[in-house]
Amino acid sequence: MGTAATPTKTIGPIVLPGGGVEYEFTLALDTTDANGLQTVDLTDYFSYVESAEIVGELEATKTGYIPKIYKPARTTALTSTNFYVGFYESAGDGDQMDPYASTDISAVITGLTLRVRGKAALVTSWA
Repeated sequence: MGTAATPTKTIGPIVLPGGGVEYEFTLALDTTDANGLQTVDLTDYFSYVESAEIVGELEATKTGYIPKIYKPARTTALTSTNFYVGFYESAGDGDQMDPYASTDISAVITGLTLRVRGKAALVTSWA
């Protein structure tokens, strides 16, 4: 069972005034873990993340599920496992949103798009 969403760069890099870069990515989703989470590896693009936001999903996938981004503190280096997206649903019980856990959502939510700003990853090879 996979628990990682695969990012595809759609825009960027955009160099920001004062430093940093911005990219947009579309995510190919997979199966969530028991907490409703999927990691997103952005280490090819960023060494630190300043901000991240969900900026859309395809109109045809009106599901009612709520995605939420979890990122490291701006002073914590980005790794392949400390940036992730969580998915939540209403169970109709009047309580808080419940994790959409251990579920393959690759065909449920499509075109999920993120805009991320931060410090560019260091180039370690010209290959």
